[in-house]
Amino acid sequence: MIGRARVTRRGAGRAVLAVAIAAVVASLVYFGGRALGLGGSSPAAGQSDSPLLTIRVPDICETRDVSPGYGSVWGEDDEGNWVRTGTYGPFYQLADIDTVELAWNITGGTEPYEVSVQGQTLLSGPTGSTLVYCAESLPYGELDFSLDRDDYDRTELDDPPEVNPGPITFEATVKDAGGQSNKAKAQSYIILDCDRYCDFEVLPSGYTYRLFGELMTIPRGLDIYIAEYGENTVECLPGAKWCASHYELQLLSDGGGAVRLSTHGTYLGYVWNNTIYYPDGTTWPEAAQVGGQVSAEHPRADELEKFGRSIGRRPSLSGN
Repeated sequence: MIGRARVTRRGAGRAVLAVAIAAVVASLVYFGGRALGLGGSSPAAGQSDSPLLTIRVPDICETRDVSPGYGSVWGEDDEGNWVRTGTYGPFYQLADIDTVELAWNITGGTEPYEVSVQGQTLLSGPTGSTLVYCAESLPYGELDFSLDRDDYDRTELDDPPEVNPGPITFEATVKDAGGQSNKAKAQSYIILDCDRYCDFEVLPSGYTYRLFGELMTIPRGLDIYIAEYGENTVECLPGAKWCASHYELQLLSDGGGAVRLSTHGTYLGYVWNNTIYYPDGTTWPEAAQVGGQVSAEHPRADELEKFGRSIGRRPSLSGN
């Protein structure tokens, strides 16, 4: 028979990235530090100028995805010993997500100012900064921003924040001592670090990821399966262009096959119908097909070549 019980919480303890923001009205919009447009609003008759807000964020926001955590439930048995009686979860933590600095500059209006960003409201002078999460949205209803950042960073959330690859817009609001407000936006690009954690079996195409330590962009329409990938060892054959351990990423587009990458993230070509297709356009039959006829190139050969050229390159901030 179990006596009194208690729950001890174990955090998911992970490092991470940042982004998403709470918002309201308009001023200047920035993209990678460059203004996109939107002028400040005109003050009403008899009022002082509204505060003008500009914000800046880094061009790139690289983070792992958020992963589920689980905790233990403990209770006291009849002999007074504390034993584990079960688990609870899944739960999620903002501590999984990396952060970047969002900096602002305010002109006009009346000090002091209040700056609101990602659910927080901060007192500010004309300049300031804070860290923001690399996330599309946060479960604001579950967060208590009156806590210290480390505490709400590790709050066990029932709903996961949305962390998606690609362009992301940050939004911040300023309100001055007279109650007038304005807002500003800035854009960054979320790169998911799949070497740490990606909550995908098939990577959404058209975006940039980190795999095997390298940046690589998956062309649109090319479905790459990464739920399971491991290092393969190849047999050295006479005439082969390379002979080394490598990774294979399975293709789910138009006939399958696999992309081959070296353990350093170098594109080695692709395999389809038991044939290796090298980046220079030449081919080589696999061991089982030596002496056989080389098949036609993959239906997605152009996208595969584009994928190979993307390795090691930063994404286009306007999308891929």
